[in-house]
Amino acid sequence: MATAKPSEAQLCGRLYATLAALQKLSAPGGNHSLGQPGASAKAAERPFDRMNEYLEKIGPYFLKARGRGHGEAAAALLRSIPDLLPPGKELPRAFDHEKRQEFCESRFLHAQTLRKEHPALA
Repeated sequence: MATAKPSEAQLCGRLYATLAALQKLSAPGGNHSLGQPGASAKAAERPFDRMNEYLEKIGPYFLKARGRGHGEAAAALLRSIPDLLPPGKELPRAFDHEKRQEFCESRFLHAQTLRKEHPALA
């Protein structure tokens, strides 16, 4: 039986969780802006506006994480990003309420999975 392809909202939620994890590994003390209260809700509403700047910073995040001793986890996160990008040339501009819910649920579940896979994120 074939598995259903994830929706754009689900992919964006997983992408957000991955970007947040990469940013966390790169930050001293694990303090990162994507982990701040309300940040993921804003990204769920307007992915294009809220996530593009972080996509542009994945190289520096990776190098900082590697420099902090998290190279293996950061490399795995970095390699996963292409598969998490939604189809199309850019991230969606906005999601309605239902799609925001999908984003948030997907982000939460993917963040849990990443914490299990990469203990440095716990």
